[in-house]
Amino acid sequence: MAPSPCRAALDIGCGDGALVGKLTRRAERVIGIDTSAEMIERASTDLKARRTCDDAETSFIHGDFLTHPFANERFDFITCVATIHHMDFRAAVERMKSLLQPSGTIAILGLARTSGTRDFLYDAAGFLTTRMMRLRRDYFDPGAPIADPMMTFIDVERAASELLPGATFRRLVLFRYLLVWRSPEGIEYRAPSCRVALCLRHTREAGKPSGTLSLAHATRFCRSTQFGWHGLAIACPWRW
Repeated sequence: MAPSPCRAALDIGCGDGALVGKLTRRAERVIGIDTSAEMIERASTDLKARRTCDDAETSFIHGDFLTHPFANERFDFITCVATIHHMDFRAAVERMKSLLQPSGTIAILGLARTSGTRDFLYDAAGFLTTRMMRLRRDYFDPGAPIADPMMTFIDVERAASELLPGATFRRLVLFRYLLVWRSPEGIEYRAPSCRVALCLRHTREAGKPSGTLSLAHATRFCRSTQFGWHGLAIACPWRW
C-alpha cells in the first residue's frame, strides 16, 4: 500500500510502534506520533531492541497530531490505525491532506458505530473471529487508551466521499473499515467542488444570507481576497 519510493512515512496514533517497525522496511524515514507518553516510551524501547543497521531513520513524538508543528515536513505515506475516532474526523483528514506529498497515500484503518442490518452481520462475523483468536491466543491487547466511536460506518463513508474524492472504502470484520486515498496532486489538490465549497463558506461568514447565496457571489468574493480564486482554494482549507 505504501508508495515506492517512500521517503517519509507518518503513523498517527502509533501506540507500541509495531506499525512503525514494519514501515521501516518501505520508507527511508518514519515518524510515529501518539498522545500517550506511556505508549511512546514503550514504542521507543521496543524498536531499539529489534533495530538493525539496515533500518530506516525513525523517531517518536509525544503529542497531539492535530496541533503538533511538523514544520515543513511532508509525507509520502500517512497511516492511522484505530485512532481517528479519538479525534474530529474532518479536522484529522484535512490535517493529513495538508501533510501529504504530491501523489502521496493516506490509509485509515478505523472503527465506527453499528447502525444497520448489514453492520450487525459484519459485527457477528467479527465477534466470532475475535472469539477464535482468543482461543488460539492470537489476540493481542497493546494496552493503548480506548474510546467508543461516535460516527457510524455510513457517516464515515459519506464524509470520506466529500473530503477524499475517489477514495476506496471497505467495511471489514473486527468492527473496522479501511479507507485509502491517493492524491495525484498532494497538498495542491484542488477539486472544483472544493473551491466552490470554500468560497461559499467564506461568503456566508462575510454576512451573505444563505438564501441569496450564488456562484456569482462566491466568485466575486474570491476575486476580492488577497489570495484570489486559485490561492484561496489551496491556502485556506487546512486552517479551520
